[in-house]
Amino acid sequence: DKHRVTLEFENDSDYINASFIEDFHGNRRYIAAQGPIDDSVTDFLQMIWEYQITSVICTANEIEAGRFKFRRYWPDEEKSIEFG
Repeated sequence: DKHRVTLEFENDSDYINASFIEDFHGNRRYIAAQGPIDDSVTDFLQMIWEYQITSVICTANEIEAGRFKFRRYWPDEEKSIEFG
């Protein structure tokens, strides 16, 4: 699939649940991705690194209807988080 985002092969798979979005000229301008879960947060951050993504826009709430929807991938202010 020409819109599939792939990762450099470091794990068992190059798969991530993400797709390229093209502008009206056919240039890959954006990546749409599912918010990461515990098992995919490292791959999500790897994708950000590999594709030199400078902005991430999250359109979901971390908690919806009392359930966590994705694994938080940013630290609290003035703190750090380690993955991998």
